[in-house]
Amino acid sequence: MENIKAKNADNDIRKEPNKPSSNTNERKGIVSGCEHLCVRKTPKTNGEIVAIIAKDNKVKITGESGEWYAVTTELDSHFVNAISGYCMKKYISVG
Repeated sequence: MENIKAKNADNDIRKEPNKPSSNTNERKGIVSGCEHLCVRKTPKTNGEIVAIIAKDNKVKITGESGEWYAVTTELDSHFVNAISGYCMKKYISVG
């Protein structure tokens, strides 16, 4: 599935994002409410974009910080070579 694109291959975007301020049990979510969702390095609207995920793609929710989820993208069924960052909660359906 080629619906996830790294913004800058020169950056180390696979490292864990900044620790979220509150923790959740790991859950799965699906991108909804927009055609393309930015994955950001920090939980801020002006944070660096590290990837863009197309609608209906899955993410693993690893935590949350305010209006943001800390997520890992699902590049394959085992989250190998996944990209981690933050996405706004309103664009992810949890289920």
